[in-house]
Amino acid sequence: MFELVTETVSPDLAGLGDQVELRELSYGALRAVMRATTPELAGDGLLGACLFVDGAPIGLEALLALPGRFSGAIGAAMAQAMALHGLVPQAPPLEGDANDQDDRDAPADPQDGEPRQGEP
Repeated sequence: MFELVTETVSPDLAGLGDQVELRELSYGALRAVMRATTPELAGDGLLGACLFVDGAPIGLEALLALPGRFSGAIGAAMAQAMALHGLVPQAPPLEGDANDQDDRDAPADPQDGEPRQGEP
């Protein structure tokens, strides 16, 4: 029906094996991976499931055990994996957004004991 996509990853991860690639997961497999981890580890779980080294997924445990020097490459691969699966992080609202509920600039209510502008 649909073909799953395979992408190459940063050369910085080449030290993990002869063939290192990201493989798209089916929607069902993606949901299972996301449910199997805590929200804090969902991105790591996704990467562990779709980062294939020499034909096999690296897995969450092995991913978390990689040396710290791979942190930058892991972060880049995680962003690539999320984009590959259509998971784009949402940006937080900008300060002063029109939907912001902050009423710092709202005029004081005369019933709350605050003086009106120009009153002592």
